[in-house]
Amino acid sequence: MSDEFLSKFRGAFGDRVVYKDLQTSGFLMSLNLPSFMRDWLLSSFQSPEGMCDNEKLTDFVHAFLPDTDRWYKLKAEMVTNGRLVRLIAKIRVEVDVRTSTLSFALPDYDLKSSETRIDSHVWEKYKAELVSGR
Repeated sequence: MSDEFLSKFRGAFGDRVVYKDLQTSGFLMSLNLPSFMRDWLLSSFQSPEGMCDNEKLTDFVHAFLPDTDRWYKLKAEMVTNGRLVRLIAKIRVEVDVRTSTLSFALPDYDLKSSETRIDSHVWEKYKAELVSGR
């Protein structure tokens, strides 16, 4: 895609324009991510000219989107050592009206709400972010 063509699109649509080259898009498709997450990743690692830093993108994916084996290791460290872990995942917050308890699920990692809880002080601190849908 020419720089002029990309500039015209960006002039009209701003940061909503994401250039998708076949190599990078193929890599992201192999991760089985939702399209909005693929687009966010591409836009986060793209230059204004539409070039993607594939090395930085790959490093980011490996750091914040753990595969199944790494997920089980991270989960064990969180539970046994209290380790804080940062990752990108779809989160579903659930409220049990009967017991007034809060929990969360990470469907992409097969973590069910029955296995978790959200302490009230954590909820108070982060509830705006957790229910915003962003």
